[in-house]
Amino acid sequence: MSYRLKPRLWMALPVILLLEVICVIVVPMLFSSYVGSDESRIWVLLAAISLTVLAVFVPVFAVLGWLRPVIFEPQRVRDVGLFVLSMSPMIALAFWAAVGGFDWVGDMSIPIILSALQAALSEEFVYRGAAIFLLRTRLAEIWVALIPAVLFGLVHLSNLTTGQSLGDTVYQVTTAAFFGLSMYAIRRVSGSIILCVVVHFLNNALPEFFYWEGAPVVLALGEVQLTWPEIILEIATLLGAIAAVIIALRFPRVPVLPTYGAAPAASHGSGSNPTA
Repeated sequence: MSYRLKPRLWMALPVILLLEVICVIVVPMLFSSYVGSDESRIWVLLAAISLTVLAVFVPVFAVLGWLRPVIFEPQRVRDVGLFVLSMSPMIALAFWAAVGGFDWVGDMSIPIILSALQAALSEEFVYRGAAIFLLRTRLAEIWVALIPAVLFGLVHLSNLTTGQSLGDTVYQVTTAAFFGLSMYAIRRVSGSIILCVVVHFLNNALPEFFYWEGAPVVLALGEVQLTWPEIILEIATLLGAIAAVIIALRFPRVPVLPTYGAAPAASHGSGSNPTA
């Protein structure tokens, strides 16, 4: 495999900013006059952002020769324990759907689904796709895991401009950073960002449709009040973040390109090689 444009570490921040600006500013501006204050039209904007990721970013990255390493892991971690730990958010979401009651929220259902989809596509493509690929060109894997996760968390500071309280925003920034780490772990054990997109979508969509009748608040962090189902999700996300750190420390260097047919690399801390 060869690149038409060789990826460099310095490209990481400009590429991340460009993708964010297109999804968060450019596309919404183009559709702002059509949507206006009519909430029934918001689905057009959400669909446009999703299509932009698929119809613009994917071809551009393909032309650059970056698409495959952006989407797929060159060396997938093959370890049952780390796989289960990394999949904690998916397990918690499955529990959420299995135990909670379902409520189709009428006219808002389609916007909720599209909102979850556009966030999953754009954010995973940026932070678990392009960012990880470009940072890997020079940095150790622990920084490849941490930097996109922290940036993903800090992006949520923008919610302060919508009137969200400082306490809620700080909590959201922190949990988003842990969520970003857990998505890194899922990429490493699943082999691609595809499952990250699925889990991210479910994480955003399921809590809007599934509920627990009379679930009491069991933990209050300032203005943030959590029921036990929400606590389970937060704990699962934390477990996924822990898995990410373990993986990044255990395998400190991951090649940018796939290593098809290459001899297995020496394992770290065990007698077998869990990557392929």
